[in-house]
Amino acid sequence: MQFGNGRKVRDLIAHVVYVVESPLSHRDFDRFGIARLQARGLTVEVWDVHEIFLPRPGLPEVPLAGGVPIQVMHSLEEIVTAASQLTDTTAVVLLSGAFLGNMSTHLPLMRALMRSPATLGTVSAGQRPPMPGDDLRLGLLQRQVLRVRHQAGALRRGETSPTRMVKRARQLIQARRFVRAQDLGFRPLDYAWVGTDTAGIQPVLLGPNTQVRFIHTHDYDLILQSDLTSSQDFGPIFLDTMGPLHPDFAVLEDLRAQMSVEQWFGIVTRALTQVELHLGKRVTIAAHPRASKGQLEPLYEQREVLYGQTLELIAGSSLVLTASPTTSLGLVASLERPLTILRPSSLYARHLMELDEYARLLDAQVVSAEDVPNSWEPPPVPLSAYAMFVEHHMKRPGTPIEPFWDVVASDLLQE
Repeated sequence: MQFGNGRKVRDLIAHVVYVVESPLSHRDFDRFGIARLQARGLTVEVWDVHEIFLPRPGLPEVPLAGGVPIQVMHSLEEIVTAASQLTDTTAVVLLSGAFLGNMSTHLPLMRALMRSPATLGTVSAGQRPPMPGDDLRLGLLQRQVLRVRHQAGALRRGETSPTRMVKRARQLIQARRFVRAQDLGFRPLDYAWVGTDTAGIQPVLLGPNTQVRFIHTHDYDLILQSDLTSSQDFGPIFLDTMGPLHPDFAVLEDLRAQMSVEQWFGIVTRALTQVELHLGKRVTIAAHPRASKGQLEPLYEQREVLYGQTLELIAGSSLVLTASPTTSLGLVASLERPLTILRPSSLYARHLMELDEYARLLDAQVVSAEDVPNSWEPPPVPLSAYAMFVEHHMKRPGTPIEPFWDVVASDLLQE
């Protein structure tokens, strides 16, 4: 068997290295299929590179999930040394560094790995609808024009600054030089395990011999692995996304919330109160996976908040409500639940663009979060729009029905 870089496999893969940029949580341990790879006889370790590429205060010093060796990288020298020790019986699964926007910042990581004999792969299985400037079906000039317009709008709204824009431009120039410089040992990925498309992966990393494996999204994987035949009746539910409390607002320099925590949750809870008056039922909150237990109850005025049960809540819902874009809307489509989008007037411009795109693709009912009309009533389920959404953003027809990481393991073991 020959990979995109021209190497031939001398021995079967026996060892897997995950490269992540957050301490491994219990949720990540499950979502990344570590136990499934171990069950197939593969040894697994984790390289945590967040201190180098995405440092932020308040993270736990000790990883939350045990069961695998975890090496926290503190310097680029550590990465180079570790990569130099990789062999061709190792596969590196990049959960950092291979995605759009990463190439300019993660050059040392990619360069070190590309010089090693290891098999290189990445995973992109959390598909969101493409936004302007991201859609690779557009021409290069069209994408550049859309990106310029987006950056100009972000500058007007105070979401970025001239300094950050110049820094970003310099990083992109450096990245392009890196790709063109063959003496740096550039080679494409051997594998890309994806949900329904490769749009989230840096295109230069996908060579003509990269094995692109379409499987399904992580959310669809949850459906395959769950027994939802006797779901509890939860009534109306709201998909929490934490608003300005979402951890990404604290660490991503180009992401700025346009509302305070008080403003955001005030708008949301008032809208939920109006919905409850129409339905005569209390709304249950499906907590965002990154929310801590007990964190959200005061913000939702003591409504019942359930943590770690989003799939079950959607399956047992009579109506799903959301005010932000979230991949959980794919679960709503897959499970064919009625959906109402409570659209806020502001939060973050890109989020509103994503929310509008979700609404268009799902043919969803949209009402103003600040002014739920007196005539409002729950919508019917747009089955044809949901079916199209699932096909394009959850699971392609004819793709495997096995759990996502079982497919990855089979590829690595050449089964």
